[in-house]
Amino acid sequence: MRTIELKEPLNVNFSPRDVKFPKYLLPDTLGKAEAEEIAARYIIICQEKNKWDGISLRDFAESLDNDAKNIEEVSKETTTIILIDRWRMGGPNFAEIGFQYLNSGDFIRWEEKDGENYFLPTEKLLKAIEKYAS
Repeated sequence: MRTIELKEPLNVNFSPRDVKFPKYLLPDTLGKAEAEEIAARYIIICQEKNKWDGISLRDFAESLDNDAKNIEEVSKETTTIILIDRWRMGGPNFAEIGFQYLNSGDFIRWEEKDGENYFLPTEKLLKAIEKYAS
């Protein structure tokens, strides 16, 4: 997964690995299930490096597509797979809905690097998920 470093550090006192939540679930955190699942997946990616980074939108979409192809295996790991199920069924553009909500609510911002679009967290997003940090 391609990432870019944040140019300015965010004012939060926890790292990605401090965040504990059921896989793909951040209920009652952002106000829209599609946005909450995108945020949960973002956190999981950041937990691998233990730092908040910007994530390639193309790589993120590819990871959703891979999960959709392996829906039965993924569904064993979680009780909700809102994005994956809708992705697989080709229904409403749930990822677009989630990203629009995150963007319009100032939970993420966008940056372009080398022709790639990256989404980056804002302090508002991290403050919203802080309740899951141990």
